[in-house]
Amino acid sequence: MKMTVRLTILFLIFALIPLLFTSYFAYANNRQRIEVMSLARLDSINLLKTAEFQRWIDNESQSLRDMARRPLIIQYASVLTEPDELFPVSELQIASKAILDDHFVPTLSEEGGFTELFLLHPKSGVIFASTKQENVSKIREHEPYFVRGKQETYVQNAYYTLKQGKPVMTIATPMVNENGRLIAVLAGHVDLDEMTTIMHKGQEADRTLETYIINKFNYFITKSRFMQDTTLTQVAYSSGIENCLQQNRGSGFYTNYRSISVIGVYEWLPENELCILTEIDQAEAFAPIVQMRNTFLMIGIFVASVITVFGIFFARTITNPILRLVEGTEAIAHGNLNYRIHLNSKDEIGQLAETFNDMVASRQQAENSLRDYQANLEQIIADRTTSLQASEERLSRIIEASNTGIWDWQISTNEVYYSPRWKSLLGYEDHEIENTFEQWEVRLHPDDKQRMLDAVADFLENPVGNFNQDFRMKHKNGSYRWISNRSAVLLDTDQKPFKMYGSHLDITEWREAEEALAQKAAALTQSNEELQMFAYIASHDLQEPLRMVSSYLQLLSRRYNDALDKEAQEFIHFAVDGAKRMHQLINDLLAYSRIGTRGKEFTLVNCQEILENICRLMQFTISNNNATITSGPLPILLADESQLSQLFQNLISNAIKFQNDAPPVVHIEAQQQEDCWLFSVRDNGVGIEPESASRVFDVFKRLHTRDAYPGTGIGLAICKKIVERHGGKIWVQSQPNEGATFNFTLPDSSIITEIR
Repeated sequence: MKMTVRLTILFLIFALIPLLFTSYFAYANNRQRIEVMSLARLDSINLLKTAEFQRWIDNESQSLRDMARRPLIIQYASVLTEPDELFPVSELQIASKAILDDHFVPTLSEEGGFTELFLLHPKSGVIFASTKQENVSKIREHEPYFVRGKQETYVQNAYYTLKQGKPVMTIATPMVNENGRLIAVLAGHVDLDEMTTIMHKGQEADRTLETYIINKFNYFITKSRFMQDTTLTQVAYSSGIENCLQQNRGSGFYTNYRSISVIGVYEWLPENELCILTEIDQAEAFAPIVQMRNTFLMIGIFVASVITVFGIFFARTITNPILRLVEGTEAIAHGNLNYRIHLNSKDEIGQLAETFNDMVASRQQAENSLRDYQANLEQIIADRTTSLQASEERLSRIIEASNTGIWDWQISTNEVYYSPRWKSLLGYEDHEIENTFEQWEVRLHPDDKQRMLDAVADFLENPVGNFNQDFRMKHKNGSYRWISNRSAVLLDTDQKPFKMYGSHLDITEWREAEEALAQKAAALTQSNEELQMFAYIASHDLQEPLRMVSSYLQLLSRRYNDALDKEAQEFIHFAVDGAKRMHQLINDLLAYSRIGTRGKEFTLVNCQEILENICRLMQFTISNNNATITSGPLPILLADESQLSQLFQNLISNAIKFQNDAPPVVHIEAQQQEDCWLFSVRDNGVGIEPESASRVFDVFKRLHTRDAYPGTGIGLAICKKIVERHGGKIWVQSQPNEGATFNFTLPDSSIITEIR
């Protein structure tokens, strides 16, 4: 920026600052004064409208009480509320007509305030006289105005009723005879349009001034000046309304229900549970101050123009000598050290020119010396640069060959560097991870995070040796990778660590191979132990004698049946039945033990087809029990097909077997979780006590007698072992007589690992 322009701007600044400050304080003071005056005016309007509203309610209530004390109305109401047999129909009609023609109708036409007047029977709540004949005989015994109106004069706040087909506010008062006995309840629906008239009265001169009433459910009770059909049909929200509905009285600047910035005053009416607000648009309230601001702006522009002209003239008297200096400086900057500046001036600028000439002469001499030294320095730098590049290239090849990411951390400034290879180990490009300590911390596995943070803190507290740790970090694809960290620290003169550096190596495959080997070894050990435990029991030596006992008992029963009495035949039946159960138990034990030892290789299995095959195989059982089997879509998984079939068959069989009087209904569905599928088999049977939910999967565990439900009690144990072999979990959710839901998980086919 040229000196002339800067000096001109300087003149403008010094001249305009007082004007700006004066304008600002005048604007601020007037704005504050308008704010105070507006709030005071709105507050007085709000107080006035509140008093008028309360006076209107009181007047209408008093009018109703006065009407309830009229002797003729009391006399006619007494006739209408007595049993029909006491008075002829003609007399009842005369009494009803007299109430309407002589009292109710004149009150509506002359005094106004009500849209309907009616009398209710004190016991039944039936309307027996009304200015609207269609409402006669209707029952209002549960209406709040009837219940409360039997005891005192009661004002029911505005509400929308389908019976009236519009919003109403009802006032009711008891009607008693000279003996103090309640003979009727006199009620009237108040004309809400009068309430709106009261709120809007006197506000016509202001374009945006508005007073309105909101109930505790944010609905308009009065009509809006700016919206149609708002009474109990439109809701309104603003900070003023919310503060008022919290039973507060106050004022403020906020955005109203029309999304317009307003100045508002609000007050909560506790006895009516209503909120009354008076608001005016800020644009209208501050219109005078905006006009004053525009006037100051025009004055400022005029003053700025005059000062600009004067500033340009004065600045040139200063800048011309300086321009001579600038020309000389540019010539010297382009290498012309023989250039000298000549000014016929004895002031500070002339002294500056002489000093500048001396400086150029000194610089000319220094550059001649520097040129000689530079020739030698360039050769030294070239030699050292070549050596450094060779060292960096060797280090880069070593790091790349070892698949290692490096990092360093300036502890005092918390600055961190991660190499591109460090980031690529986690699947990121160099620009995708910021070089901050938090980027390492946030990717730590939840189970390793606190351990590693504590370990870093302990090492920095006692920095002895190297810091070597293995931990897991989150990869970009969402998986976790095992990282081997090797690092050390640099210490300052006080033996405090100021820098930490090290390397990361991905050892995930090694750790997974190690864990897989350990799992396979554990599974193999368990399988061998089970095999040794059951092999002897379930051998041919146990099966063969059992079959022989059963055969001879049955032969004895057939040959000597007539020679045996009833008790002996029963004993033989018990023995044969016991032998059969023993044979079934042995077969179930063999099936249980073979799940882990004779399972087939996992293949892709369609669970939907397996369920359809099971339903075909169990068709007789399903039809015989009038059962219904349904399912949602089932997935394709990597599993042992025969064992998965046995799992579904056992769960469906149990669901059909453990039923109450209703026909069995069984539903199977599957939902995909983060890394597995969640299966559910739900029935409508007898259910299970919650405290027994974990014991039903134990071997030979039965919750019912054998006479009530047959079986060996090993079916669910087989289900549990099949699910666990597939790497899942099984559990039951149930309540007695409310059915049961058996849930089990199977790993997703993309990540399943067979556990043998």
